[in-house]
Amino acid sequence: MGRKSRDKGAAWEREVARLLTHATGTECRRQLRQYQVGGSDIDTRLPIAVECKTGYRISIASALEQADGNAEFGEVPFVWVKQNRKGKSPMRYIVIDELN
Repeated sequence: MGRKSRDKGAAWEREVARLLTHATGTECRRQLRQYQVGGSDIDTRLPIAVECKTGYRISIASALEQADGNAEFGEVPFVWVKQNRKGKSPMRYIVIDELN
């Protein structure tokens, strides 16, 4: 992955952390060591495992699998997606089965 792609992904993760902080009132921030130790893209202190994806072609199924694999016991896999050239409204996906 090139530097430009990494920078774009990191900026999106920071934006998602900001949106989650605003929405929940709980401090959320980008997980800086995710590439070294694995886990969620965002440290939320909430019972969710956040996966952030940005790009032109995004596999939602793959992103949900990754979020599910990163989720610890009791966490709900949660994916935020922003597709390039599709505007500023991010899509959010939750695996509904996990909420029951």
